Formats: sequence, structure tokens, C-alpha cells
Amino acid sequence: MTNKEIIKKIREHLVIQPYRCTNSTWNSGSSCMYRNRNGDRCFIGALIPDDKYDPQIEGITMDMVVDYVYRENSDQIQSKFDYPHRVGVNTFLRILEDIDIQGNQFQFLSVLQEIHDLEKLFEDAEEQLMKLELEYC
Repeated sequence: MTNKEIIKKIREHLVIQPYRCTNSTWNSGSSCMYRNRNGDRCFIGALIPDDKYDPQIEGITMDMVVDYVYRENSDQIQSKFDYPHRVGVNTFLRILEDIDIQGNQFQFLSVLQEIHDLEKLFEDAEEQLMKLELEYC
């Protein structure tokens, strides 16, 4: 899947779901999720087909994936993301591979995730997507 195809899917997703995917509770605030129990999806969650989704990826950010891949490729034995994060990151890497996302796209997805997760950026999501498209496509 190319970056252009990803942005196209995210724009289509925004039409259907023009709000962030969070797990909000009245006493603990909210945190972004790839999918929540209402069926909402974040930008990256919208790229993952139902048969590929695994709840083990919840709480694993693209920054964690980027860091893990960097550490593994640079032969650094110690990773700051030990179990259970390592399991979640490896699960996420398999999903990304299954949906044809390449390692050189991880930073792009990290920025895309930031646009979704930071409420201030999400308020101007279309403008942020245009900037992202100019930089990465």
C-alpha cells in the first residue's frame, strides 16, 4: 500500500467517522485506540481489516514500532520495550506486513498517528493530511 493510497483511505474514513477513536471513561479521561468497543477506528486502525486486527496492538504506538525496529537492526541487545510490549510490537509488525506496509513507511504512519492522537492536530485533520501528502507522497 502506497502512502498516497493510505491518505486516500484516511480521507474516506474521515467522512464516515469525523471524530477520534478513544476509550473514554468518565473517571479516567480518554486514550486513543486502534479500535474501541463501539466499532470506531483511528487512522491506522482504519487501514487494518477485521481479520487482521489483534487487540494485542492496543497501547503500542508507531513510535514504539520504529524504535524497536531500529534497535533490532542496529544489534542493540537491550530494548526499552521488553515484554509485554515486545509481543505487541511483533504482532503489530506482522499486521503491517500483512497489509503491505513497508518499513520505510513506519515514520509516515507515526506522523499520521500523531495527527489522530493529538486533539489539536485532529481539529485540522484535512489540512494536516495535505501537509503530510506534500512531504511523503
